[in-house]
Amino acid sequence: MNAKYIPFTRIIVQDSTVIRLPERLYSIFSGVKNAHKTACNARVQGVYDILAGRLLHYSIDPYSRNDLAAALDFSAQPGDLVLKDRGYYRAEAIEKDIAVGADCIFRYKHPSLFHSIETAERLNLAKLLKNSGSLEMEVLLGSEKNKQVPVRLVAFPVREEVANLRRMKAKKESKPPNRSPRYTPYAGG
Repeated sequence: MNAKYIPFTRIIVQDSTVIRLPERLYSIFSGVKNAHKTACNARVQGVYDILAGRLLHYSIDPYSRNDLAAALDFSAQPGDLVLKDRGYYRAEAIEKDIAVGADCIFRYKHPSLFHSIETAERLNLAKLLKNSGSLEMEVLLGSEKNKQVPVRLVAFPVREEVANLRRMKAKKESKPPNRSPRYTPYAGG
């Protein structure tokens, strides 16, 4: 990659992975535990500069500290391009990057609130996409008028097979967990 043609001083990627640890570390890193099994996990967060080819920041946290909690851990600099997946999607993180003069790209996470810059009315993304198929427009992100952040919204269709996989995943995640027919929720006080 020839850096003289890239208008950014750094291209920053933030992501995480989960690693399994020995059960004896459960009291430090937690994980998942039920009546039959205990799994000890740690979440490793990393911030990497693609242009320099170096790790800028990392942390090893308990499994329960998710990407959303780590979204504000790293501070961008003017001239940076920050790339994060939807697990880090927070209006405060976007606002923080923009405030220092960095550009950022985040994947949309439902239920985000987008408003028209001209009218300040809430936008119905499903309706807009149904009518036009794709979008590229300046909008306001956020629900509170005094805390809305101006952003560029870009939306375009994905291949049908990708859309079907995402639909199946969303359907699976929206179902309640499988329970025994004998299960009765505790309603005591």
